Amino acid sequence: MVPAGVHWGETMKWLSYSPVIHSPVEALIDLYQSRAESQPNKPEPLFALASNLVAAGRPADALAALDIASSLPEGEPRATRQRIPILLRLGRQADVQLAVDRLPPEVRDADATCDLQVQALLHAGRPEDAARRFEAGAAGLPLRLWPNLALFQIFAGRLAVLLELMRAHPQAGTAAAVLDLEVAVLVALGRGEEARMLLGLPRGIARVDLGAELAARHSADAMAALEDELRAIPDLLWEPTGKSTRRGLQSYALLSGRHELIGSLLELIKTAVERHAQALPDDVHPFLRRRPVQARLAPWVVILNDGGYQSPHLHSQGWLSGTFYVRTPFPAGSLPVGRAPGALELGVAGYGQATPWTSTCLRSPPGELVLFPSFLRHGTQPNPPGADRISVAFDIIPTDAPALAVNRAA
Repeated sequence: MVPAGVHWGETMKWLSYSPVIHSPVEALIDLYQSRAESQPNKPEPLFALASNLVAAGRPADALAALDIASSLPEGEPRATRQRIPILLRLGRQADVQLAVDRLPPEVRDADATCDLQVQALLHAGRPEDAARRFEAGAAGLPLRLWPNLALFQIFAGRLAVLLELMRAHPQAGTAAAVLDLEVAVLVALGRGEEARMLLGLPRGIARVDLGAELAARHSADAMAALEDELRAIPDLLWEPTGKSTRRGLQSYALLSGRHELIGSLLELIKTAVERHAQALPDDVHPFLRRRPVQARLAPWVVILNDGGYQSPHLHSQGWLSGTFYVRTPFPAGSLPVGRAPGALELGVAGYGQATPWTSTCLRSPPGELVLFPSFLRHGTQPNPPGADRISVAFDIIPTDAPALAVNRAA
């Protein structure tokens, strides 16, 4: 049954995409260090400095910055809240508890600090207390840490309780992250067939030849010209922090304004997404019921080198994700499926589990677009020697409120 107000035949409304352009972390450290020195009575530059020091692998320096922020007016309780996850990472359990105790009662007891307290209790070897705190705060918790291995582990032996909590608060997080965790919990409970049905392979997966359309719009050498534009993107970073790219380059964003072929490709992707969304069946599956009325296309480029790969991950903010292949190890006419160097693998296991289903491996030639639900964990097999794999990846991010939560109503 289609959700109220959603008509599958409607054209999706596309909102403009304004990505945050990231600078290399060392440049950001220099920037916020300078701001902290020029604004000695303001804690905000120190908070930003600490975050980037952590990203650069300098937790001790981050704590020193937070110590200074803590001594400033309006520096607390934020400095203490920001200090706790760093102390957890360093294994300083006694200091973690002292930091939690320093928080004002109204902050310490708020649901917003539930995630920090759960982590502190878990690292202190108190999983039962961590589980109870998690249950007590679940109604107000924004679920940003529900799909987290540590929280998954604290409910070992109590996974049915975790499943009930997720289903009782479906609106409290992105549906992709909650669905991914629900699949993992069902597998752990021995309900593999139910997990497989929720995963829904190969439902929601589509393969589209966009290379021919791009060539028809431009010229026979459009793919080569597109590759040149992508390789010239200035913010390509080697193994960027927090991303799944290994032995390769990735951009944080992809803007079309100054690039003719990139702009044309993104318009073709939008059209393909609309066609795919309109062709999806009317179904009660949470993914299908979240087809957005309006959305943003958030693209980026990945260039994997010799032996490069994408580690398994999911796209928690998206409804639909996809990859357009510009260069691959698979020429046109090769086998379309099967595990092979450079292949895309969909439906891989998360949380260290062995799954009771077989993942789907796709071998895409240049010019192919692959679409798949954002909650599907996926990765790639390492590239073969001497081969580059160049692709434009993207998320379709819902911006209409009804599509942001898991809707199971029939």
